[in-house]
Amino acid sequence: MFDDGLHNDNAANDGYYAAAIPVSSPHIEYYIYADNNNAGKFSPARAEHEFYTLTVLGMPATAGNIVINEAMTSNNLIEDEYGESDDWVELYNNSDEVIELSSCFLSDDPSDLQRWAFPPNTLIAPHSYLIVWTGDDEEQFFRHTNFSLAASGSPLILSNSNGEIIDNINLPALLPNQTYGRYPNGTGEWNYLNSTFNAENSITTNMDNPILDNNIKIYPNPFSETLNVFAKGTNEYKIHDAQGRVLPAVNS
Repeated sequence: MFDDGLHNDNAANDGYYAAAIPVSSPHIEYYIYADNNNAGKFSPARAEHEFYTLTVLGMPATAGNIVINEAMTSNNLIEDEYGESDDWVELYNNSDEVIELSSCFLSDDPSDLQRWAFPPNTLIAPHSYLIVWTGDDEEQFFRHTNFSLAASGSPLILSNSNGEIIDNINLPALLPNQTYGRYPNGTGEWNYLNSTFNAENSITTNMDNPILDNNIKIYPNPFSETLNVFAKGTNEYKIHDAQGRVLPAVNS
């Protein structure tokens, strides 16, 4: 705890101390211990057996403060708490407040927005992430949905109990272990990404390790806006996106 005037403790050196407690649960138990050169004291006095308690009330989720941030629809890279590689969706709290998701729903069907309900007391701390496993296995406890996302492309919709859409995206076809997410993190446009599971989204470029063949060199990998292709010989090359569309080329 601090008495420096910078931590909601009034003025510096006035005898009032304060501290910030990170929120990771709707129910928090805590005790206080203070000491000086001569003695120490617990509050409550029986701190080993008794605690103070806090119940955290989150702000309602609204468009903008909570976003769908990243999704993987063909996962054999990251395991859940059951040791299975289910597909997953990452939500991100853009705000400075704790957000409550207990009255929200996730769906892959625009005609059934309430397909899967978030469990009671689901909170996201400020500027933090929350993972939902979309493995069509709701019997697995703790944020496992009753639907799965198609690797060939799928709608994904976050809504509230009033039927208001908080965020939504039509996911494109994705390669195994490839994700589709916002860049810059939480606010940007959607891009094909390497997985940044439960962490800040980034687009990695790698000039040192381009795709290399006897006749063709391609970099960066992965790419966001421009893909450089150097080819030997007179063969004709075409680049297709995940939907099979031929990408336009600019000769240089």
